[in-house]
Amino acid sequence: MILDITKYTPEESLFILGDDDYWAILLRDDYPDLIITKAWRQELLEWVGVKFVRWVLKGIHYELVDEDDTYDLSGDLLSHKWDTQALRNLYPTVKEWLEEAYTGDWIATYESYYGKDWQMYGDEFEFEMRNRLSALIREQFAQQFDEAEDEFGEEIWCDIDSGELATQQLLTFYIEQFTTTFLWEKFEESAYKQIADEQNQYLHRQKLANNILNWWKTTFPNLQNQRIEKPDYKSLLLEPQLEAQFKNFSHEWLEFIASNGIRGNFSNSVERAISEIAKKVLFSEK
Repeated sequence: MILDITKYTPEESLFILGDDDYWAILLRDDYPDLIITKAWRQELLEWVGVKFVRWVLKGIHYELVDEDDTYDLSGDLLSHKWDTQALRNLYPTVKEWLEEAYTGDWIATYESYYGKDWQMYGDEFEFEMRNRLSALIREQFAQQFDEAEDEFGEEIWCDIDSGELATQQLLTFYIEQFTTTFLWEKFEESAYKQIADEQNQYLHRQKLANNILNWWKTTFPNLQNQRIEKPDYKSLLLEPQLEAQFKNFSHEWLEFIASNGIRGNFSNSVERAISEIAKKVLFSEK
């Protein structure tokens, strides 16, 4: 069944579509149907679930308070350490958690007397959901975007604007209907796995950084007792030497140096120059 969800409320649309293996949504008559699979919806739900579990495990609850500041009325957040069980039970529904729990981050508003917009988990969810939905539309409407008159396909986004907005509202309603108890029971294991993976990645990157730094010290032992500034970099002819060395490096090492440098005793300009050499060698490999 193909549904024009612009004619229904999100609640009505969800009742009609149900929990089928796929939703076929009409964004506009002269465009293909947007197919949202059950697996895609579950991935979005897992993203929310893992966020919730990690929020509970962090054990921090933020409270927005007014500051005695006549120049900025956006207030400030106070952090309170909470028991994890208390946090698990604080918001019974996902809707309440998204709308009431602060992340601790803020974005600048550039408005007089209201400089900070304190972010809720609902803001993070909206950003993630919209990005995922946009990517899905681009994937399924690949032909339309390839034939678009401009690089970004602005006319396509304008054409499907109302349908896309209705889909965002539907997905938000779909997520908000779940309980936080369900999220905890369903995604606790996934959250712990994500945390473990991140720790392993961090340790691996630390090992990479140490190995690369040890290579630098072993290859250029005479330069270890000085800070390398840009004039030194040029006079020592380090660029051709490093480029020759980098050509023998693994792809992983090159990617790390391109993003992070070598972490030796270099000035910022030299560190950037070294990263550019790694990017150049990476590009030449393609």
